[in-house]
Amino acid sequence: LSAITDKLQALYQTGLTDRQKGRDFIPAWRTPDGWLQVQQQSAGLRALRVSFVKPGTAWLMLENTTQDLRPFFVEMEFYDAFGEVTGRASVESESLGELRPGEVRRVLVPMAPGHPRFWDVTKGFSVFLE
Repeated sequence: LSAITDKLQALYQTGLTDRQKGRDFIPAWRTPDGWLQVQQQSAGLRALRVSFVKPGTAWLMLENTTQDLRPFFVEMEFYDAFGEVTGRASVESESLGELRPGEVRRVLVPMAPGHPRFWDVTKGFSVFLE
């Protein structure tokens, strides 16, 4: 009976962790330097690190890895422990606001929490670059 209980407990824990999506969401005030490393690359852009600040701001360090001027579009999704979406964020470059070749820029990404207790329940996030 003890062995079965242990197996059921292990399955339960696996079920909980398998539902989590994205990277770990840690607000800026809980990190030593205020930033989380992302290191995600897509379509000539690289998200280097991000900082989440109340009430609804994400600062994203974005790099143009191409040799051309590069407009950008960034979208973020936030998830609770069960993989349900708790909020979204997005930003795109303005006219004449493209990234120069090799440029690294800190970009303000306004967050739109979709849960009344967003900062308490959010456990993960994903970054999408275009």
